[in-house]
Amino acid sequence: MKTLKLLDKKGTFRLGISGISLIAAAGAFSMICLEMPGDRNGVHQESDAKLAQMLQQDVFYLSETVGQRGFHAYKGLKKAENYIESEMKKSGYAVKRNDYKVKAAEIGKEYLKLGFSPEQVFSNIYVEVKGTEKPDEYIVVGAHYDSVCVSNCKGADDNASGVAATLALARHFTDKPQKCSLIFVAFANEEPPFFHTETMGSMVFARMLKKENRKIRGMIAFDTIGYYSDEPGSQNYPPPLDQYYPNKGNFIAFVSNMSSIDFLRDCIGTFRKNSALPSEGTAVPSFIPGSDWSDHWSFAKLGWNAVMVSNTALYRTPYYHSSQDTWEKLDYRRMALLTDGMKKIIGKIAD
Repeated sequence: MKTLKLLDKKGTFRLGISGISLIAAAGAFSMICLEMPGDRNGVHQESDAKLAQMLQQDVFYLSETVGQRGFHAYKGLKKAENYIESEMKKSGYAVKRNDYKVKAAEIGKEYLKLGFSPEQVFSNIYVEVKGTEKPDEYIVVGAHYDSVCVSNCKGADDNASGVAATLALARHFTDKPQKCSLIFVAFANEEPPFFHTETMGSMVFARMLKKENRKIRGMIAFDTIGYYSDEPGSQNYPPPLDQYYPNKGNFIAFVSNMSSIDFLRDCIGTFRKNSALPSEGTAVPSFIPGSDWSDHWSFAKLGWNAVMVSNTALYRTPYYHSSQDTWEKLDYRRMALLTDGMKKIIGKIAD
């Protein structure tokens, strides 16, 4: 009996230590990874109606006039490329293309039946604004312009919305050089079967920058930034994030891996000082589903600071990767608030 009592005490002690350890770990996770500087509700700010209209025009063209765009809808992809290039040229840029091809063996020959051809040329389209003091250091801002290979998916939120924000920022900074250089880029091939492979457009582009020995201060990727909801229960999360964040999908999320946490905090802290759009931020390991589901993944894989800006995609919008992802469901007023706040982030990081 004494022995049993001793074991009971030891077991209770161990359980107590384990419980304290779990509580401490949860507290540390919350403080380090989840708590971000500033007020999540931001500051009072009026939305720029002209900017909202411009964002809507870009989304409408890419999702309605062009429609499906990708290896499966190659004519649409080329039409989207030409539109992006034309819009950047209108702002006075010398537009560059990072072209590449993909071998059937690299993605699987079964995609030949879905429209893929090894003769297709894919293009990352980009422009540069040279810095005034440190032109050899860069901030990269970008979004993918392809849509998913799903029947009649026009990809308004995913990801014409992100391309529209990238174009708006490129227009804004064309005559506003910062201390370091800026790159604005529209990526090809973010969606499957290229997703998280060496053939993903952003990985091809990031490797090109690496080969050129570019010094990247940080990368910001826009992906699905147009859909919002004020309804309770409209926002979901992968565990354990569902324990920490609000259940209304009325905010924009800033997400990074653990290595980019300081860059993430700089971004969201600056955003909250300059935007009225509510925001949440987290730095989490890649095993959290969705945390690396965009083009920031490519830059993080090569060791650079990288952040995804997103409405959390499938964790919020019921239209994700479907034929219902159309332009009229997006909130262009909130997109304008986001884009305006991103101007301040870029200016702060570049200074």
